[in-house]
Amino acid sequence: MDSFKEDGKTDYVDERGTQPADDYDLDYEDPRVKQIKRKVDLRLSLILALMYIVNQIDRTNLGNAAVAGMDVDLNLIGNRYTIIVVVFFPFYILFNPVATVCARKLGPRPFLAAIT
Repeated sequence: MDSFKEDGKTDYVDERGTQPADDYDLDYEDPRVKQIKRKVDLRLSLILALMYIVNQIDRTNLGNAAVAGMDVDLNLIGNRYTIIVVVFFPFYILFNPVATVCARKLGPRPFLAAIT
């Protein structure tokens, strides 16, 4: 049932007798708030888990390549592989957040075109 106030705004009450969220403060114990938080947490957790897995795969590719024979192909004898790792990972860690910000600002299409 709708009722109009003097200022022209609608004071809406649905069939359950509740008002919209902007008419009162939602309590964190409200079942609707808990349901929304659960959905958001589930979606964010899945996305972040997927991103973490992809990140781990990306970081372990160098080790996998060495095991697969890259060190023989590139003639990495002695500590040359260690030097590559020591040089690669600090820059990877340093520029990963910068690349994330650039990807968000530019969008995926121009960002991926620029880095490849």
